[in-house]
Amino acid sequence: LQVMETGKSDCREMCSWVLSNLVEGGTKEQILSLWAEKPMPALSAVLSHTDHICISRALRVIYKLLSAVNGNQLDTIKEEAENSGVVGHLKNLQGNNIWYYLTFRCAILSEYFMENDDEETNEKLKRKSDEKADQNVQKRKR
Repeated sequence: LQVMETGKSDCREMCSWVLSNLVEGGTKEQILSLWAEKPMPALSAVLSHTDHICISRALRVIYKLLSAVNGNQLDTIKEEAENSGVVGHLKNLQGNNIWYYLTFRCAILSEYFMENDDEETNEKLKRKSDEKADQNVQKRKR
């Protein structure tokens, strides 16, 4: 996590692989052990850079962490995400046209950080994400 936060670009990329593999293939207990290490500042640092691969992995890690916890743990991790700047970075990714960003960003924001549970707003975010994904698929087919 320290290398992700302050290390060189190539080291950051390797660390993002490790965390991504952990949350994708790890058990719930292993994912929760990552959460116990307070990863949000490191993930926030990764989201502030322009390396698309690392950002995509960081988004996946954040989503999986949020999905693994519940109750008081969820409230705590959400607070850590807000205090470390993760939520601000998620909102800043809004203008990015990479569909993968939009998909995870919308899922994280709509499922975990919406001020109110307005279903219409959540649906608009999902539609916008789906439209961007469809546009990118069409571009790739051309």
